[in-house]
Amino acid sequence: MELVRRSFEELYPSKLFNYDVEVHYSGQFKAYNARVQLRGRALTFRLSKEWRTVDSDIVQGLYQSLFLKMFGGKDTFHTNLYTSFLKKVPMFTERGESEVFLVESFGRVNERLFFGILDQPTIVWGRASRRTLAHYSLHTDTIVVSTIFKDAPQHLLDYVMYHEMLHKKHQFVARGTRNHFHTPEFRADERKFGDTETLEKELTTFLRGLGRRPKRRTMLRGLLKWF
Repeated sequence: MELVRRSFEELYPSKLFNYDVEVHYSGQFKAYNARVQLRGRALTFRLSKEWRTVDSDIVQGLYQSLFLKMFGGKDTFHTNLYTSFLKKVPMFTERGESEVFLVESFGRVNERLFFGILDQPTIVWGRASRRTLAHYSLHTDTIVVSTIFKDAPQHLLDYVMYHEMLHKKHQFVARGTRNHFHTPEFRADERKFGDTETLEKELTTFLRGLGRRPKRRTMLRGLLKWF
C-alpha cells in the first residue's frame, strides 16, 4: 500500500492522499494487465499475477499510469520506465504453439517486407469475427486472426497479417494519458504492402460475401489493451 501512496504523492505533491487502498492480483487477467476503480474513498487496484515479481520502480510507474488516467497530470521517470518495460515484454515472452497455416502467411510477409528479421510471435486462430479481423497483443506477443480467413484468398490473409505485424514492430507511442498505435510512421509502413486501396475494396467485398456489411476502417484496427 505504501508504494501506491508514494506513487500518488510523487504525481500530486500538493494533494492529500486520503484513500483506502486494496491491491488484488488475479490469474484471470491477461499478462501485465491492470485496472483501477475508485468508489468514494475506496481505491482498488486489480493486477495480473505477473506483476507480483516485477521490480517496484516499474510497478510504481504502473500505478502512476493508472492515476494519470483518472486524474490527469504529467509523465514521470517511473511512468516512462513502465512504458519501456511494456515495450520489452515480447522479448521475454515464451512463444506458444502456433497454427502452421498462419505461420506460413507470417513467413511470406516477413520475407517480402521485413527482410525476414521480424521475430515470430505466437500466431493462432481466434473466433469467426467480422468486426475484429485480427489483433496483436503486446502483453502476450500473440497475433490472433479471425477464422473467416481460413477460406480467404492468400493475399488478403497476408494483408491482414501485415497490419498486425506492424503493430508488433511499432508497438505504441505514449503521449500523456493516451497510447497511439496508428501513428504516421505506422501508416507509411502500411502503404508499403502495395495497392492498398484495391485491397481494402477487395477485403470489403470478401466480408460482404460472408454476410452483413462490415464497418470499413475499424476492421483493421489492431487491438492493444491493458486497462
